[in-house]
Amino acid sequence: MHKTCFVCGKENCSGLGISYCLDEHGNVKGEFCVTQEYQDGTQSCHRGIILTLLDSAMVHTLLQRNMSGLTVKLNASFHKKIPTGTSLEITARIVNHHKGLYYTTACISSQSTIYATGEATFYAQQQKNSNSSTF
Repeated sequence: MHKTCFVCGKENCSGLGISYCLDEHGNVKGEFCVTQEYQDGTQSCHRGIILTLLDSAMVHTLLQRNMSGLTVKLNASFHKKIPTGTSLEITARIVNHHKGLYYTTACISSQSTIYATGEATFYAQQQKNSNSSTF
C-alpha cells in the first residue's frame, strides 16, 4: 500500500515484503517467514518485529478499505517464542468503530499454534487518493 513501507513496501529492499489481502470475511491476511536476520539473539523472532507485524496487519484492515490510520493505542500478548524458520500467518480484523476510531484485533500463528495476539485503536479517515497517506 505504501511503496517504501518497512513492512509492505515493494520499493523497500530492506523491508519485510509482506503482502496483505482481504479474505472472504473481510479480515486481513498476510504471511511471513522468520529468518535469522529477525532474531533476538536466541534463535527466536525479536519482539519488536512481532509488534510491527501486529500493528501493520491491523492498520491494513483500514488501508484495504481506502482509509488512513494512525495507531492511538496498541496492546500485545506474547504467548510463545517464535523460532526462526517458522512460517507465520498474520490475521487482523476490525471489531468496532465509532466517531473515527477503529478498534482492531490481530493474531500471529502457525498451523494451530498461536504465538502472539494484539489489539489496537486507530484514528482513521478516508484517503484523498490511494497513493498517499494523511498521516
